[in-house]
Amino acid sequence: MACVIFLVPRPRLKNWKATLFEACSCLLLTISSIGCSESINGSASVGPGSNVGSLIVTSPVFPNGGACPKEFTSDGIGLSPPFEWSGAPPETKSFAINLWRRNKDSNTDSTWISSYWVRYNIPPDITKLSKGEKEIGIEGWNDRSKKGYDPINAKQKGLNEYHLTVYALSEELKFETDKIPRQSLLDAIKRITLAQGTLDFRYEHLRKVHAIKQKSQK
Repeated sequence: MACVIFLVPRPRLKNWKATLFEACSCLLLTISSIGCSESINGSASVGPGSNVGSLIVTSPVFPNGGACPKEFTSDGIGLSPPFEWSGAPPETKSFAINLWRRNKDSNTDSTWISSYWVRYNIPPDITKLSKGEKEIGIEGWNDRSKKGYDPINAKQKGLNEYHLTVYALSEELKFETDKIPRQSLLDAIKRITLAQGTLDFRYEHLRKVHAIKQKSQK
């Protein structure tokens, strides 16, 4: 992006007014120069918070904010859910995904993130993954220190909310190890994320639902 710097002539003011006007003019010139140099040399951050585009992420088996079928959880056979995405910029070189959940300790109000699935270097011409897909891209590590999809298992009371985020990246990822958990992925894509989108869904452990029903019948 080209930057145009305007040189504002100094008016013929006296004393402190002239000094203040000159100082403000210099500050504006400095800010403009910084923005211009970042655009020209390409060093400006491309990651989250810096003009990141939006992807649309959907699933054929549940709507955004809907309930996840047990087939894709620890109550079922534990397959990874099918989903697809659209809206990636043409300069996308790869995709990465992460399925995660935000946890909260009701006693201390502390929060932390659980990660169930990391996959990266999905080719740029791929726009969906079918259920149980294991061949496309490279599997990262879940919070159980294992590769691949960890079937969701709601441990907290009530409905638990999960998030499946897809990232469109400006390059393929290269790591010195094959043990890539969520944080390693997020650190690696900070400055190369072109667009991202998240599909939200919910699940409540069937054993908890059954226990609640039994208690209500007593």
